[in-house]
Amino acid sequence: MSISLDTITKDQVRALIFALLRNHNMQTAANHASDSGTKISPYRSIKWGEFYEKLIRDAGLINEHMAMRGQFLLYAEEIAWELISRGLLVPRAVRNDFSVEKSTELGWSSEAIDDFSKDYLVTPYDPVGYAKHLATLRPNLGPTVIHAMEESIRAFNAKCYASAVVMYGVAAEAIALRVFDVFATSLRDPAHQQQVQKHADSSLLPKLRILREKIPLVAKKHDGLMDNPLKDSWEFGINDLSNVVRQQRNNAGHPELRDNFQHGVVLGFLCAAPHHLFLLAKLEEYFVQNSAMLGW
Repeated sequence: MSISLDTITKDQVRALIFALLRNHNMQTAANHASDSGTKISPYRSIKWGEFYEKLIRDAGLINEHMAMRGQFLLYAEEIAWELISRGLLVPRAVRNDFSVEKSTELGWSSEAIDDFSKDYLVTPYDPVGYAKHLATLRPNLGPTVIHAMEESIRAFNAKCYASAVVMYGVAAEAIALRVFDVFATSLRDPAHQQQVQKHADSSLLPKLRILREKIPLVAKKHDGLMDNPLKDSWEFGINDLSNVVRQQRNNAGHPELRDNFQHGVVLGFLCAAPHHLFLLAKLEEYFVQNSAMLGW
């Protein structure tokens, strides 16, 4: 990932740092795998100097004058200490027998970083990588959903956790409303369409109730809805997003419930969010492809 010094951003540097940590995990695991009988430690480490040198190389700045790399290194150090404050990176002294050298290294849990790289568990600590993952999901989530999730991630990294939940709720509602609209048009029987469309001007919760009631009836007559991920989308996805909107987003503005929105809780929401949104997008796609063809 080459960076232009004219347009360098903190998020670009953050993405490079996570890429470096993930690659270091894979390289270390491969080295251990070549040694039969060697137990692979879940802990990884890299010397501070090597950490910055690799970042500069990965950014394509290895031949640039140090003064030109100043902003890049400033961002890198700020992000490194930010990750240390969150407990993802741990600075420690480099030990040689019983002596302690002056150099230090950064350590981290390889399992944690590896988990962050899984498709269904993208880390909110990496806003650029998170946004890119959302943009690559197919079917496309749409600009409204992606924009709301980007706002949510920025709020999370600013430690505005209730705000992060509210914006996740906005994304969830946006895609749920789309699913309701295309579900109505997918029905071939005018009587069935009327049963659904009479709730067109209702709030979201009655619409979600209709989806939970009617989609299982449709699935009994249309095998396509019984295959995953579509089955998961109407069995679990709708309920999951209903919970986000009804309980989490709405409660985020209630002063008595503010303690519910601590770092770990919101981190869990945002790690799972891409998969939940993907499930609803798959359901929307199915209804569009089967317009005026379904019924119960």
